[in-house]
Amino acid sequence: MWGLGLMLRELLCLDPRSNRLAEAALPPELAQVLARATSRDVATRTRSTQQLCDELAAWSDGSSRAEQAEQHLASARAAWRARQSSQKDSLDLRSQVARLEREVPGWAPLDHPVKAALHSTRERLAELEEQVEVLFAQAVSAAERARAHAPELAGAKELLAEAWWSRFEQAERRGDRPAQARCAPRRSPWAAT
Repeated sequence: MWGLGLMLRELLCLDPRSNRLAEAALPPELAQVLARATSRDVATRTRSTQQLCDELAAWSDGSSRAEQAEQHLASARAAWRARQSSQKDSLDLRSQVARLEREVPGWAPLDHPVKAALHSTRERLAELEEQVEVLFAQAVSAAERARAHAPELAGAKELLAEAWWSRFEQAERRGDRPAQARCAPRRSPWAAT
């Protein structure tokens, strides 16, 4: 099996001009099939020619790509749900900060209990807002990876449209026209389909 895997790798990767292997040009899924076929570890190596044929057939018909697209979409959805939850928590903390700001006099010393609570809440809010941004980036990145594997995947398009629309609305509430201009074209292709 190992020898067959090596022959297949050379057939697919050998650059006749340089007589070197050009594995970087292989699609990642095909590279994984070849890596399993040529694994030095017998336990992880492809066990039979039938298994190799099945893996190559799955790669060629795109089922592997569809599976990976669904996995990326699941990751995108999980990150988006976590972002929405964190954003809700962030709004709650903003309300708490506003309430504490009304309660504490500006001249109060730093060790004043309400002022200390205000400071602590502001720190938690800053951390949470950073987390919201990270989760946004993770969701969008995973949805884009899903689309790279399956360009017409409706769930990925819908998530991207929702993500960029939410970013557009945030910019609109802040009156941030440059951010609105950056978000609008990113959401438009997905919103129309």
